[in-house]
Amino acid sequence: MNEIYIRRSVRKFLDKNVEPEKITKMLEAAMQAPSARNQQPWRFLVIDSETELNEIKKMINSTPPLQTAKVIIVIAHLNELPVLNKVQQDLGCAAQNMMLEAVTQGLGTIWIGTFPNEDRVADVIKLTNMPKGMTPYAVFGVGYPDGDINRFVNRFDESKISYNKWK
Repeated sequence: MNEIYIRRSVRKFLDKNVEPEKITKMLEAAMQAPSARNQQPWRFLVIDSETELNEIKKMINSTPPLQTAKVIIVIAHLNELPVLNKVQQDLGCAAQNMMLEAVTQGLGTIWIGTFPNEDRVADVIKLTNMPKGMTPYAVFGVGYPDGDINRFVNRFDESKISYNKWK
């Protein structure tokens, strides 16, 4: 549970390569997420080539968050799904698992909003040659945090809780 309490968005990364096995662990965690009817609508695109990284960073107007980060794109695979209206929940769960595993691996992440921004979705599709039926849901910067970013901040607020009826 510690990862839940200390995970934070990282906006500055060290200029240090992320080991491929750490990315794999993050993707394994993402794929353990719950999914409506077990449809597992997720696909992932890891961008680690300098040329592609530079292109995606330009596309999203990256000022520090992504300067030295690798990128993982969480993608909705929309072909032949029985429950289309649950895809966003499924992908959100996968993304959260991925971010929590990053903390376990000593890494940090930043979620760059993509869906439902139609322009950004179109740009990511074009840049990555994404096939029809795939929709980019979110772009994540992944890297080693520059500084002690993953720390506990108490966000519990009892005034936001009601029981049985709205108070």
